[in-house]
Amino acid sequence: MYRLVFLLIVLLPASAWAQIDRQGFSFIQRFQGNATASATILKSDTTVGYAFDPYMNFYAGLPLYFTRPDAIVAPGGAAQYLNGIGNLYVGLQVPIRNEAANYTSDIVVMLPTGSKDRGLNTGRVTFDWNNTVQRTFGSVTPFGNLGIGNTISDTMFFIRPFTSLGLNGHFEGGASLAVVPQVSVNASAYSVRAINTQRIISRIVDRPFVRGPGPGLGGSGRVFEITPEIRVLPDVVNDYGFATWIGVNSESNVNFQVGYGRSASYDYDTLFFGLGFRIGTLNR
Repeated sequence: MYRLVFLLIVLLPASAWAQIDRQGFSFIQRFQGNATASATILKSDTTVGYAFDPYMNFYAGLPLYFTRPDAIVAPGGAAQYLNGIGNLYVGLQVPIRNEAANYTSDIVVMLPTGSKDRGLNTGRVTFDWNNTVQRTFGSVTPFGNLGIGNTISDTMFFIRPFTSLGLNGHFEGGASLAVVPQVSVNASAYSVRAINTQRIISRIVDRPFVRGPGPGLGGSGRVFEITPEIRVLPDVVNDYGFATWIGVNSESNVNFQVGYGRSASYDYDTLFFGLGFRIGTLNR
């Protein structure tokens, strides 16, 4: 059963810091989250960065997670929030703009500062390297992203109900349509392919609780609904799906989004909402 909550989300660092045009410090506060049939997950993320020039941007941040499993997942059916600090991250971004297309290379390293008992830490240093290309044709902006990492990161439309450790490649492609000034309709499709054995640490199953597959639980590879931690073959982690959302970007550097996402592999639907703001050298 879905809960209608105001979940908050703004663009990930890869898309936000790509807008830096001049030297100086910047501050981004974003709140993101989603509601699914098995949990509500909220995430508050504070990022501070410095642009040395238009081609080199450094940033660092720390997320906070607020997870409320559904009663069917929680031990004894007593749902309560599983809160915790996530992994401290540092990143380097290199944006390149030209007439053919805009390209951004973004690598982020996450330090194991989060709580493993709450599914926020693998116990290892992890990384995610993304390469994004986009170009605007009138009111339409198609984009594509290709990346590799040793963890499966959250996206703008899916805060994952688990943390993972294991090499994987991921792709996203889509387009944004500007329907009126400051309002856009967006859609994208994604794919995640694991390269080796993966360790899955659930964010919605509290320790030391372990349950067998109940009605509607654990199906379609959703092992994160029935056990706190498990090692799995790559096929269990492989995922593909799509998302569609409406975005509002004001001239005062405030963003709002609302949308729907679906993981076809996990048979998992997501509702997401969002709000965020930025201060500093960012210029859209």
